[in-house]
This record gives sequence, structure tokens and C-alpha cells, in this order.
Amino acid sequence: DAAWTEFLSYYVQNFDALAGVLRGDLHRSLIKFAIKVASRPMEEQVIKQYIQGVTDPLLKRMHALGSAMAAGGAKANVSANVSMQQVEFVLEGLRGATRGFTGIGLAFLLEVFVGIQPTLLKLLHLQDKSARMIYLILKLTAEVIESLIGDLNATNFPGIMNFVYEILRVYKGQNMGQVSLQKSKALKDEEEEEKYKNIRALLKLLSAITEKDMVDFGDGGAQQVDVATATFIGLEMVVPLLSTQLLSFPKLSQQYFNLIGHMCEVYPERVCHLPKDLFRMFVETLKFGVECDEFQNAGSSLEAIYHVVKAHLQDVSRGGQGLGLNGFMVKY
Repeated sequence: DAAWTEFLSYYVQNFDALAGVLRGDLHRSLIKFAIKVASRPMEEQVIKQYIQGVTDPLLKRMHALGSAMAAGGAKANVSANVSMQQVEFVLEGLRGATRGFTGIGLAFLLEVFVGIQPTLLKLLHLQDKSARMIYLILKLTAEVIESLIGDLNATNFPGIMNFVYEILRVYKGQNMGQVSLQKSKALKDEEEEEKYKNIRALLKLLSAITEKDMVDFGDGGAQQVDVATATFIGLEMVVPLLSTQLLSFPKLSQQYFNLIGHMCEVYPERVCHLPKDLFRMFVETLKFGVECDEFQNAGSSLEAIYHVVKAHLQDVSRGGQGLGLNGFMVKY
């Protein structure tokens, strides 16, 4: 109608000005509800034109940013024409769009996400990237996967997983998740708080891809192997970063213990054969979970222990080694 046409015109024409004055979370909410308007009964072509109109400013900025970084090299600073503030503003808008898409918009979301993946990876390679930008990319990826979970199949899921692999590789290679609790034990320092959020966002991403464990592609289950591999790569990065101080933060600890409870149930044998040092740290987090006051975390920890012990005993009964040398580190 006329009101939304007027809004769309104003948004497109004043995008750069809005990027300087509108908070990212407000931009996210604005685009979310602007996209949701398209869920009303309308002709399919009208819906497509509308959502393309809303997302066009975001995609144009992503394209311009990708071109600027390609011209300056993989490790170039952000172009003077595209500030980090605007990068974060655009990413928040993309998160809002992701939350707003439904119905036929989901196919458009997949197309958009595939198209911006190269730019997202280039952003992660920037020397002057902000901790918040990393957080937004992790959150955006997790939210896209959550939105598309019912539409991913054996054809498009491998591409999504390859992108997740690349994110994990870059994240690990640049040690992006290291939080200095000595610098700020209360995480009041803005940069350290953003890194803490990054760990939470990474856990959310790992949790999102494990949802595919429940989807049968009907082609031999090869995709489940991809999910398991990616998730364990992620756990190898997350577990060493965790400490009793970090696990005392309720939202982070709940995400972590829910994830490991699931992984121990679905892939107990792989947990049993984790590298020695990683398994030791993993057991320490389980010990913290069992002893904590939060009953849900304690329950997830006990469930994880149950599945690992069960896998160990079953393997031993068949003449295998079970936990093997890792068994000597369990001292309850």
C-alpha cells in the first residue's frame, strides 16, 4: 500500500544517513517487521518485488564492500568509503531480514546468503575488524541456518557446510575467541565482552547445524558426517577457551551443556576418542556442570556422562578399548 511504498522509498534514499544515526538493533527490528509485511496475502510477484526492494540497499553495500576488499587484497583495511560502523549496520539489517523471511521468501534468503558468503569471509580476514563484526557474522550464519533448516537438502546443504567449515577455520586460525579474563574478569571491557559474545554465537552456530542430525536426506546419511565433523571442529576450538569464570555466565553455559549433551548422545564414540588434552578439558567442563547449581546444566552433564560411559562399556564388552587412555583421566 501507499504507506509501505513511502517507507521503502525513504529507506532506500536515506540508507547511508540512517547508518550513522540508527542503532544496529533498531535497524534489525525495522527490517524484520518490514519483511514480515510480505507474509500478508498478496500476489507472489508483488511479494518478491517488495522483499527485493527492502533488501536491495543491504545487498548493494555488501557487493560494494566485497569489490573494495578484492581490489585492496584479502587483508586490506576496510575501504574509506565503507566504515566498520556501516558494515555492522548492514549485517544487523541482514539479520533482521533473516528473521522476517517466511514462505517464498526463504528461497530468496538462501540465494542472498549464498551470494554474500565470499564477502563475509573477506570481512573475517580484515586486519582492522571489530569483535562485534565477528559476532554478527556468526549470529547471521546461525540464524540463516535456523530459518532454512526445513528447506536444506542434499543439494544445497553441502554448500552451507563448506561455508561453516571456512568460518571455523578462519576463526581458529586467528584465535578470535580468546577472552582475557585477567584483563577483565567481570567482562566489563567492551572488547572482551564482544569476544565472550563471539563464543556464545559460535555455540549457537554449532547448535544450529546439529539440527540436521534429525533430517534424513535419503542418500546414505553422508551429510550427517559433515555435521559431526564441523561440530567437533567447533568444539575443539570452544572447549579450550572455556573456564569456570566463563561457564558461570548462565546463557553461555546453558548453550554449551545443551550442545555437548546432544553430541554425547549422538556421537559418543567420537567423544571417547577425543585427543587427550581436549578430552581432559572436556571432562573438567562436565565436572563443573555436575557440581553447578543450575539443574538443567547438571542434567545435561549427567546425560553426557551416561552416554559416554555407555559407549565405553559397550565397546569394552565387544573386546574394544572404549575410552582407552582417556579413561585414566576420569577421576570421579
